[in-house]
Amino acid sequence: MIAVLTGDIVSSRKAPDKKWLARLSEVIEKKSSLKKAPKWTIFRGDGFQIELPEPEKALQVALIIRSGLRSVPQLFEQGIDARIGIGIGEKEFTGKSISESDGQAYQLSGGVLDSLKNDKYKLHIKTPWPEVDLAINVALQLASVVIDDWSLAESEIAWLWLTEGKTQVEMAKKLKITQPAIHKRFAGAHLSEISDLLTYYHDVVSHHTKSPKK
Repeated sequence: MIAVLTGDIVSSRKAPDKKWLARLSEVIEKKSSLKKAPKWTIFRGDGFQIELPEPEKALQVALIIRSGLRSVPQLFEQGIDARIGIGIGEKEFTGKSISESDGQAYQLSGGVLDSLKNDKYKLHIKTPWPEVDLAINVALQLASVVIDDWSLAESEIAWLWLTEGKTQVEMAKKLKITQPAIHKRFAGAHLSEISDLLTYYHDVVSHHTKSPKK
């Protein structure tokens, strides 16, 4: 099984220079936290699609993308963000590129993104397991509300934490601010709760994707 992330850029019309594209490329190809850069493509101007061979890491990659875009001052001021649908399932056809590949994961992911365009949330998942979808999507709705409310400073802290795993002491040194200030931003971004969500997602998806087929 694989995961496919299908997304689009929020407020892309406010950024005709498309500086978000360079940042998105950097995030996916160099900062995705994966051992190897995933296959991905841009479509319809401001849409993107990513194929991940490790479904259990899909949520972390989605959060890295959102924090990566929101942590750049110019992009934050323009309201740039990402709306992302995660699909998990089989890959039934491998084309020469992402856009030519197909299968359950691709179809589920694309359908989720279409539904999000008429929704106030920016994260959603669809898997072959309804009970998994129900539990995770309730949590993703809350996480999406939290992320929407991140300040630029909180987005920056989330970005460093998600991509580099830095401690609060290390972040304070890197950003040259006090540790209490880091702690305030860390708490304001609700990163402890997001860490619990990432662990839960990883464990549940790993269990379902790696369990022997009956």
